[in-house]
Amino acid sequence: MINKALSINADNDTKKSSLEPLALTRSDWTWPLLFMLSMSMLGLKFPLGYLFVPLILFNRFRHDKYDFIIQLTILLGGYSLYNPFDVFGYPLFVPMLLSIAAITILRKNFVIKKTLAICLLYLLGILYFVMQSEERFSVQLTGIINYMSIIYLFVPFIIFSGQEFDIRIFFRHLLVYAFIFCAYYIIDCAIMGGMFFLPYDISWATFDAFSVFYNPRIDILSFEFPRRWPPGIYILMLTAYPLAKIFKITWWQWALIAGAMVVCRTFTFTIAFVLGFIMCRAKARQLMFYAIGFIVAMTALYFIDGTMGEVTVTNADGEDGIETTSSALRIKSQIDQIIFFDENDEETLAQLGTGRGAQIIPKLELLYKYDRQWIGLGFLDRVRTTSTKYIIENELYNNPEVADEVATGVESVPFQIVLDIGILGLIVHILFFVFMWLSIRKLPHSGLFLSTICLFAIIGISGMEGLIRKDSLILVGLAFAAVVLNDKRNIGGFELPPVRDGEKAPTLLS
Repeated sequence: MINKALSINADNDTKKSSLEPLALTRSDWTWPLLFMLSMSMLGLKFPLGYLFVPLILFNRFRHDKYDFIIQLTILLGGYSLYNPFDVFGYPLFVPMLLSIAAITILRKNFVIKKTLAICLLYLLGILYFVMQSEERFSVQLTGIINYMSIIYLFVPFIIFSGQEFDIRIFFRHLLVYAFIFCAYYIIDCAIMGGMFFLPYDISWATFDAFSVFYNPRIDILSFEFPRRWPPGIYILMLTAYPLAKIFKITWWQWALIAGAMVVCRTFTFTIAFVLGFIMCRAKARQLMFYAIGFIVAMTALYFIDGTMGEVTVTNADGEDGIETTSSALRIKSQIDQIIFFDENDEETLAQLGTGRGAQIIPKLELLYKYDRQWIGLGFLDRVRTTSTKYIIENELYNNPEVADEVATGVESVPFQIVLDIGILGLIVHILFFVFMWLSIRKLPHSGLFLSTICLFAIIGISGMEGLIRKDSLILVGLAFAAVVLNDKRNIGGFELPPVRDGEKAPTLLS
């Protein structure tokens, strides 16, 4: 059904026998490179970064709104380039305040009103579950804002107010930033041996090992190839659709994407991107051939990974949590867990998902103990929640000194949603995104939004953002806005530049 929905859209693209070559010029790279290098300086706390980033944003706002909205999204998300807390103090509130301001001043046509109504109903649903919790509202506010970060979608409407929007131009800009992110991953891993162009990686937070310009965390040409977590390439979730439907890229551009995924070494992320590309690209009769190719490739990688030895992986509160062994590329170990899964073996359950089972099991037990599986415990906070009712002794962790913890913060989004707002809340969450897609399903390129939410839902299984946190939801919101903006002349009710005499108004259906 999803494949059919993705294939229905962008008919003008599927009618073509071949994809359009992505012919990038030197000027296409100039401003993205300047911005990304400035963001790296910002992350390294090099003073010029604090000067260059706002100057570039101001320039792009005046001269190229496509660049500006992508750069603004990257700045608000951080995506391993810098620590947003160092710049904004409370970075979660910044996109929320921008979104509320956009909603307030935005001219509301039928599509905007319908989208806003769906978002408000979603908010009311979340607030219902929040009010059922015994936790203080002030503690739960962070969780509410995270879930509602999707309303960032209204910001692009303001940025492009009174201007045309062509989704092909948007994709051309987006792909350049994606390639730079991928190059950063490869350079940091293969050459720098640490964190330089992407100085902030949340996986290193336990060791307080972030890079600064006077003390960079690098080991040049050490050939140790450290793993980098996926946030820096979340932007790839928006590129699966244009790469499958619109643009043909060169072998070295594909090599950048593949190399970044190897550095990332997150099985669900790679699976999500590949499946998303296949769903967008393949017609029904082609799916079998893609499936066979995928199975052959994964089989080969499984055996290759098996020859590379094992590494020790620490999960759940860093070095104090549960330790598990994992294959070097984390492909064989993930598949083996599924093949040899034993639901009656507590040790096996604890190590499931590289130790995620140890996080999940005791917290779900507490949820059922209080008979709150349908409505959840509320948005608890691992630091600010102090009620002993929500404190558990997790005997599945290796270190008994950290066994006492708050019953939240599991690295699997579906389980986290159930803990937060229960099974009913999970249903509300799913219905929200279904209705969001249904509201724009007839627009050209609505497959971009559908593929983006599906891909983030898949990586959410391993705890990587999913569809409940700011960093992913502002990208999802950007995808939604791009679909609507591309067809705003046909939708009506948007502020648009006047059409000069003798010219035909562009429809932007291609």
